[in-house]
Amino acid sequence: MSVPCGDIREFMRVLRELRKVDDLVKHQFNKALKTASFETDHAAECKKVHSELTSIQNTRVSGIQNCVDTLGQKILSMKESGASNDAIRIEQSTLNLMKRELNTEDLLKETSEKVYLERCGRHLS
Repeated sequence: MSVPCGDIREFMRVLRELRKVDDLVKHQFNKALKTASFETDHAAECKKVHSELTSIQNTRVSGIQNCVDTLGQKILSMKESGASNDAIRIEQSTLNLMKRELNTEDLLKETSEKVYLERCGRHLS
């Protein structure tokens, strides 16, 4: 699922959908680390879940960054073509919102890494 840049509502909806994985991160690691009565390779399971999570996070960040870059170029074009200040201001507000989403991604990644280390740290060499 790619992050759409043209409509801020759709942009936010898609991000919410893509972030569901992060919301369930504790559940995913608990599921991967079944009770001791099951014979599983905990390190491999942890690495698998972590790899999937990292891949989704990277997809979101690159999608957001693409939108930030695209909108930044649009604003420059608008300024060069003499668009109204109101129109430029609206686009700049949208750009700022998208940039804040990059900060949110940093926080989500930090939280997920913390859970990963808490749940899987002892199983990693």
